[in-house]
Amino acid sequence: MSEFCTEKSNQKAITMKKLILITALLVPTMFGMAEETERDRSFFGTIIGGTFLNSLSGGINIGTDVGAAMPIPISDAFGPNDEMNVSLRMRLSFGVSFMRQLNDRWSLSLDGTRRNFGMSALARVDEQIILIDREADRWQGFRGVANMEMVFPMFELALLGRYALENINGRLIFGVYYSRIRNATFVAESRQGMLFDTKLVNGRQVIDFSSPPIGIISIEDPQIQDLSPTMSRWDFGITAGYEHQILLPQLFVSARVSKGFNSIFHPDHRYLTFNMRQIRGSFALSYNFRSR
Repeated sequence: MSEFCTEKSNQKAITMKKLILITALLVPTMFGMAEETERDRSFFGTIIGGTFLNSLSGGINIGTDVGAAMPIPISDAFGPNDEMNVSLRMRLSFGVSFMRQLNDRWSLSLDGTRRNFGMSALARVDEQIILIDREADRWQGFRGVANMEMVFPMFELALLGRYALENINGRLIFGVYYSRIRNATFVAESRQGMLFDTKLVNGRQVIDFSSPPIGIISIEDPQIQDLSPTMSRWDFGITAGYEHQILLPQLFVSARVSKGFNSIFHPDHRYLTFNMRQIRGSFALSYNFRSR
């Protein structure tokens, strides 16, 4: 009986030793995990609630755009004797921006802007060439008075860098943009003039003035071509400008110039002998929710 009690006491002693050993191993580990968790909380707290978010700011802007699309190079579309009167279609643009302050001079922003701009032009042209019958691949030349209407509704996403100038409350702006275009309009109306055949010279269509006119266009019976279905639905390009702080630390006025690289026409629907690309100026008043 005494041997049984002694054996039972030994088993209890062994169990207690195991518990003490396990506790001795777990306690430092638990303290280490607690310290690591606290460090993680401190690190993520710095990122989420500290310097990272403190370097972010948001804003809104309202403005307008001046411009539309121009032939590149312009000499391919208009000769030295051509005349053109332009009327700009300026509508309000609205946008939001998210900015990260990188250092005292540099900042980076992502801007999303809803734009809608265009122009109408009444032109007196000597050698305007347009594809009148695509199925027959028939080009024709026009000499006379023509009117052109174009409108570009779009949403633009721009990545912009800003550099603060010394001793003045202004910043240089430069960056790139990508835009999605919806329901663009391009209507060409020949109002008064003469139509000519064309010929291919050195790989380029030119008006054949050696032959008599093939048609006459009068004011009473203009020739209208709606090229809207042939318009490209996207553009990308570069932009540069300047913004200046006014009245309040959060209030800025800015001016930018943008140039697109994509033709305004879809490549599968080429009706002109020259390329046209977007060139425009943008003016905006912006308010930042946090001082930059």
